[in-house]
Amino acid sequence: MGPTILLDKCALQSLSPDELRYLEFYYTTVIPPVLIIEIIQDLCKYPDEQERSHGLVKLLSGKLPLVDSLMNIDHRTIIYGNLLGQRVPLDGRAVLPEGKEFKTADGKRAMFFDEPPQREWLRRWEKGEFSTLERTSARFMRDLTHNVDLDEFRKRIKDIYRPTKDIHSCEEIPRFVETILGSAGDELTNVKWLMKMMHFDQRSIELVERRWFSGGCLSFRDFAPYAFYCMRVMIAFRIALAGHLVGTRATNVVDLEYIYYLPFCNVFSSGDKFHMQFCKPFLRENQHFVSTDVLKGDLRRICEHWRNPDRTGHNLERYPPTIPDSTTYKIWHQHCRSVDELIESANKRKDEQKERRDEETMRANIDIMKKMGIIN
Repeated sequence: MGPTILLDKCALQSLSPDELRYLEFYYTTVIPPVLIIEIIQDLCKYPDEQERSHGLVKLLSGKLPLVDSLMNIDHRTIIYGNLLGQRVPLDGRAVLPEGKEFKTADGKRAMFFDEPPQREWLRRWEKGEFSTLERTSARFMRDLTHNVDLDEFRKRIKDIYRPTKDIHSCEEIPRFVETILGSAGDELTNVKWLMKMMHFDQRSIELVERRWFSGGCLSFRDFAPYAFYCMRVMIAFRIALAGHLVGTRATNVVDLEYIYYLPFCNVFSSGDKFHMQFCKPFLRENQHFVSTDVLKGDLRRICEHWRNPDRTGHNLERYPPTIPDSTTYKIWHQHCRSVDELIESANKRKDEQKERRDEETMRANIDIMKKMGIIN
């Protein structure tokens, strides 16, 4: 499995079958709930052309890899679990539903994960099979998204979140976020604000507060690192909106959801202007934003590389070709064992397997010759 990659709908839609093939070879795709929602919403994209809308959903569903992919849990569920003390990795690993531990025949420990229902949905959608509930939900979610009025929201928050100094890009926002968080009075105020934004019920709020007080009132950052990260994203979006650093297109609210899943991937690819502007302050040092055009172009170069007859039929396709300026090659070099080392290791295993087979063949021949009396 290669580096984990998060694609938005724009990136997914742009890739050809050949490019998707090599994406599956070299990356492990993280599928967030927001991408599933964006796909099913397209059932109503062309109200007067149902067949065209259905065809688009079938196409997009078929592009998602269902084998070498990871269905990430909804970020709201992760926030709640993190506030209650569950550890959440923020290093590029996807967060999956709880698995069942078991022992293999040779006594080793392993985990079994039930198939997420989303995989069954995508298989049906690829065949053009949609339930009545899915059709109704698609219309409801699409209307909900497009009825968001960010112009009005900007007017309501501009005096609260407008930066105290002029800033010229989203990359300058984090320091203003820290200022706002520091002016909240106490850390619990920030925790309560986040729970309000998440629409937690009273019982859930009480459980979180109980943990807060029993744990010695740590800083929010230490108390629940992922929840704190999400709150920073929410506040940064308000600052960017109030400061006219991002636009008021209604779908920006949906696009924002992808940012909540950045901690669970090594690579994020999008062709959306909002993502290009807004995501960079939230990337880890060893994390990559790759625009849709760059990813597509890189995968196309890899396709052309392997079309060379002298290179086909080799196991080397499991590793990205050694093209020094290839984005995929560079990402692999950073996140995985070096490609040359992997190839050398694979060749070594082949040689060892051949030696074992030759030795077994030789022993079998000796046994036969002994039985025939040819040798003692």
